[in-house]
Amino acid sequence: MVTRKILLFATLAVTIGVAAFTMMMPASRGEGTVAAKFKAILEEFKELEQKTQASFESAKEAEKPEMVKTYLANRMTLAKKALELAKADSKDPQSIEPTMFAMVIGKRDKEVVADAQELLATQHADSTELLDVLMRMGGDLNNRAFIEKIIKNSKTPIVQATGYLSLAQAIGAASEDIAESDPAKSKALRLEALAMVKKVGTDFADAKLKEYSPAAESKNLEFALENLAIGMTVPDTESTSLDGKKVKPSDYRGKVLVLDFWATWCGPCVAMLPHSRQMVARLRGKPFAMVSISADDDVDEVKTFAKQNDMVWSQWHEGPNGAMKSKWNINSLPSIFVIDAKGVIRHKGLREDDLEDAVKKLIKEAEAETK
Repeated sequence: MVTRKILLFATLAVTIGVAAFTMMMPASRGEGTVAAKFKAILEEFKELEQKTQASFESAKEAEKPEMVKTYLANRMTLAKKALELAKADSKDPQSIEPTMFAMVIGKRDKEVVADAQELLATQHADSTELLDVLMRMGGDLNNRAFIEKIIKNSKTPIVQATGYLSLAQAIGAASEDIAESDPAKSKALRLEALAMVKKVGTDFADAKLKEYSPAAESKNLEFALENLAIGMTVPDTESTSLDGKKVKPSDYRGKVLVLDFWATWCGPCVAMLPHSRQMVARLRGKPFAMVSISADDDVDEVKTFAKQNDMVWSQWHEGPNGAMKSKWNINSLPSIFVIDAKGVIRHKGLREDDLEDAVKKLIKEAEAETK
């Protein structure tokens, strides 16, 4: 079962990536061009995907680990083939797509990734086709050197701005990861990220590509860095309950509050529901409240889902682009905030037993304050 999940996940993720690469390619170019040769590699990749998927479904369990191994090896071969194609004519703008393909599909090979990143940073730093790559790298500080090199080498303002924004996201995420274990270092990272975000808003205010504006995108990240760190008082941003009433976090002041941004289509979110039901039941009568904040499009679907799944705690609805979800820079689900009875953010990202243990400690604090 594990190997099946690994393969299916890899297939889905990579197929989406290949579709994106295919869409980026111009409709007609000569057979000898980089684009035409890369198209042939994409066809090989699609064939590999289809054949592997078909044979995997009918294979015996004992055969599947070796099949996965072979599948991954063949993927790597195609990644290296794409990279060699790009290297052969690295300055040709058409080499960007095979280079990005190599970086994504060959991510298990550090040398392949390093070579692909070097090509992109040195030969294509001015290309707006790098915007998607930069935005996708925003959560991983391991990409810092690559992003910084693109910023340094690029003369295209929107590429530079997106690089700074991506790097700020990564540094901000790193800050959150150590917020409880190393508060001083966490604060330093947060301030570094905040400085980058402000730079995007001021130095690159006019950088735009169609509807995309890094300066506009930076505002929500800036708000999150300035207002949503552990130890800060939670912003009293207004949302809407499922029955249409205006609600805000301060409505629960005096209680330990869990804010859980979720969606019915989010697998990990739904997987948490049994524990959430049990936790809410165990803490009934205590100074505690839980609020689930849905990012679903249809509020009626959320109402039906909540009723069918016995979600008896408070339910708010933001939709995919609601004011609170956007302003708080919620880009992944679930996103969980644990807030003490005084309204201070004490924990972020905890789940299930870790979440309940933290809540119980804060409840004891709240009860001690009232004695």
